[in-house]
Amino acid sequence: MRAGGSRPRVRPASHRLAHGLRTATGRPSCLHGHCTRSAGAVHHRSARRQGCRRRRCARCPARGGFRRDARFTRIRNRASRYAFATGANLANHSLKTAIGGDMHNESRRSSLKLIGAATAAVAAPAIAQGQQTIRVAIGASHPLNNIFIGMMKEVFQAEVDKRLAGTRFKIEWREAYGGTLYKFQETLSAVRDNIVDIGWVGSIFEPTAMPLHNVTYFSPFATDNLPLVISIMDGLHEKLPALRQTWENNNLVYLGGSGVETYHLWTTQPVTSLASLKGRKFSTPGAVATFLQGTGAVAVNSPIPAFYTDIKSGVTDGAVSFSTAILGTRVYEVAPYFTRVGIGAQYVGGLAANRSAFGKLPPEVQSVIRDCGKLYAAAVGRVSTERSDASLERMTQAGMKVSALSAEERQKWIDTMPNVAAQWVKANPKVPAQDVLKAWMDALRAAGEKPARAWDKL
Repeated sequence: MRAGGSRPRVRPASHRLAHGLRTATGRPSCLHGHCTRSAGAVHHRSARRQGCRRRRCARCPARGGFRRDARFTRIRNRASRYAFATGANLANHSLKTAIGGDMHNESRRSSLKLIGAATAAVAAPAIAQGQQTIRVAIGASHPLNNIFIGMMKEVFQAEVDKRLAGTRFKIEWREAYGGTLYKFQETLSAVRDNIVDIGWVGSIFEPTAMPLHNVTYFSPFATDNLPLVISIMDGLHEKLPALRQTWENNNLVYLGGSGVETYHLWTTQPVTSLASLKGRKFSTPGAVATFLQGTGAVAVNSPIPAFYTDIKSGVTDGAVSFSTAILGTRVYEVAPYFTRVGIGAQYVGGLAANRSAFGKLPPEVQSVIRDCGKLYAAAVGRVSTERSDASLERMTQAGMKVSALSAEERQKWIDTMPNVAAQWVKANPKVPAQDVLKAWMDALRAAGEKPARAWDKL
C-alpha cells in the first residue's frame, strides 16, 4: 500500500531552508540577510545580493548562521505540511514571499501578514485538489461469481469507498480476482507475503497452517444456517485467542469470515441410496473430503473452478458442493443429477489484510476497513442464503434432474461415518482443537440448532 497518489514527490523550499540557505558557490549563507559582502558569491535569492563565504555571520550568534527563529519554524512546518499536496512551485513561491528580504528590517506586523498569506495560498489549493490516494491490491484465487468473492467487490470495496468519500483519503483498488496472480493452494501465502494487500484466505485449503478454522468441516450435518455459522465463527475469534493468533502468526489481520451454504451432490448418474456412492469419484476441495469418509466414495482434491473440466473429462463422476457454486460454474450441465442431502453450511475462511501493509495505513482508514470487513461477513451469509434456492430453481428450469436422499439413507450416512471430529482433534495435538470443537458445538446448541450427531462427545 503506497500513499500519495500519482503526484511525484518534490522537495519543497522548506527542505533547503531546513538545511541552511546556500550561495551560488555552494557555501552556507545567513538566514537573516546580514551576510558580509564578499566578491564572487551571489546569493541564490537575488543577483543583486551577495552571499557570505564565512562560516559565521557577524551579526548571528550561531556559527554558520543557522539560527531558526519562531517565525521561520512556523513557515517551514506549514510548507512541509502543504507542499506535498499542492506541488513545490506554489510552496516555494509562498515561502520566498514570506522569507525574502531582510526579516530584521521588517516589522512584526508585516511579517505575520506575509506568513498568513503564505499559509492561505498553500492551504487553499490543497483542499481543492481533494483526497490523498492510497493504492491497495486486492485479489482472490476464485472468480467473482463465487459469492464469498463477489461480496469483496460488491460490499467490502463499495462500502470502503462510500465511507472514505468524505475524508482526506481515497482507495485506488488494484484488482486481481479469478486466480490471475495466484491459485487456490496459495490464498494464505499470497496475502501473507504481500502479493496482494487484501485477499480472501481459504482455511479450507490450509489444514496444516489453519487447522482450527476447519472445525465445521469435521462436524458435518450440524446446521444449514449459513449466517449463523459465520456469526458463531467470528464470535469465537473474539473469545478464543488461538483463532486470532493463527492469523497474526501468518502476518495477517482478520477482517471477517466467509462461508458457503449447505452441501449436496451433483453427479453424472442418479444417486438413490448411500450404497450407490461406493466407488464413485467426487470433486471435493480440501476438507470437503471428510464428508465422504465411510461411504466408499473416492475424494479427489479439486477447486470449484476445476469442477466442470474434471467431470467432463471423466476425472471425477460428480461433485460435493453447494448450489450457487454449481450454477456459477455450470457444473449442472455435465453432472445433471442433483441429490439433496443437506450435509451442512460451512465456514471456509475469510477476508484478511497483510499485517505489515495494514499497519502503514492511516488509523482512520484502518478503522473503516475493519468495519467493512464485518459488513462483508454478514453479506456473504445473507446473500448466499437468498441465492441458494434461486440457483436451484434456475438449474431445474435448465434441465437439472432433482431428487432427495431419504431421511433413512441420510441417517445411515451420518451413522456410517467414523468420528471425524475425534480424528481431527487427535491430528492436531499442538493446538486447542478440543476447546474449539466444544465451543463451536455449544454455540450451535445455544442458538437452537440440533446437530445430527454430537461430534464433541469423543
